[in-house]
Amino acid sequence: MIKPLPPQDELREHYDYNPETGELTYLQHYFSSKVGTVAGFYETTRGMTRASLRHNRIKYYRARLIYTWMTGDDPGELQVDHINRDSTDDRWDNLRLVSASVNALNRRQLDNRHYRFVKVHSQTGKYGICWRRHSQPTVNSPFYDTPEQARDWARLNIPDYPD
Repeated sequence: MIKPLPPQDELREHYDYNPETGELTYLQHYFSSKVGTVAGFYETTRGMTRASLRHNRIKYYRARLIYTWMTGDDPGELQVDHINRDSTDDRWDNLRLVSASVNALNRRQLDNRHYRFVKVHSQTGKYGICWRRHSQPTVNSPFYDTPEQARDWARLNIPDYPD
């Protein structure tokens, strides 16, 4: 069963969303998160990273909340798909509402090579890199003010890090 989402007016009271960058930020102090910081956290399950957040102590996928924030509609049984297959890229032009079967066709293939993603610290809004090669430990960069600084660190400190 899909959890009903909060109404658009409640979401707009608590969060601001920039459709060009995909950032959802807090408009109010929420537990230890400060106003203006990126809302939510990243979770990796079975090699897939998703952006989630807790609203009124209930966990939601951030892209679903963004969809409701923008349209006022609850997607219900439909899924919010990331067109470019990067589940951390919540820019409005990268999101679309699809059925589960269509979303399954757009999933990235897990392979035996590597995965990487930019992570955002939920309290400070700073950026880091997570990198893993098959059967090797995960490498996490320190957090930086910009994603470019985190990528520069990765290029210098992680062998075979792709550009």
